[in-house]
Amino acid sequence: GIVLLLLVFGFAKCGLMPFHSWLPGAMVAPTPVSALLHAVAVVKVGVFCIVRVYTGVFDQDLLHSVDTGIILTYFAAFTVLISSLIALSQDNLKRRLAFSTISQLGYITVGISMLASGALAGVESPQAMTGSVLHIAMHACGKITLFFCAGAILVASGRKYVSQLDGIGRRMPFTMTAFLIGAL
Repeated sequence: GIVLLLLVFGFAKCGLMPFHSWLPGAMVAPTPVSALLHAVAVVKVGVFCIVRVYTGVFDQDLLHSVDTGIILTYFAAFTVLISSLIALSQDNLKRRLAFSTISQLGYITVGISMLASGALAGVESPQAMTGSVLHIAMHACGKITLFFCAGAILVASGRKYVSQLDGIGRRMPFTMTAFLIGAL
């Protein structure tokens, strides 16, 4: 059980708290680089590695017997809750999106952890794993759209803070429609 947890938390790129501090710090990068980091390249590798550890390295019977899934579920749920609250308090749009990424990685990890902990809250573990894997792809598409929209807003208006975005929907309707679709 300890080896499993060490493997999971060794993938610090998965963004689980308290191993998340590198992710908001990556916001100094230009928008296309931030989009690539948060949507595709780096953060998805971490959660995909967790999927591979849970599905390819350890036997499902062993996962149920050591019952470490509940520990990972608590860490992931804590990450979802705290990072969502932090995201709501951020005025910098890219930083808000970064904390949103951390919370979404937490959701993905909750689904993965249900494979090891069995059915929680009435959700069968294979369905939770399927949902997590699909959420990896969905989050990549949505987040890259959001970061590119944030970059378009910055280039067109010079605004990078949420508190400065009053009326931006009338000024940039196509960009904000894409932002809405990415957020959904």
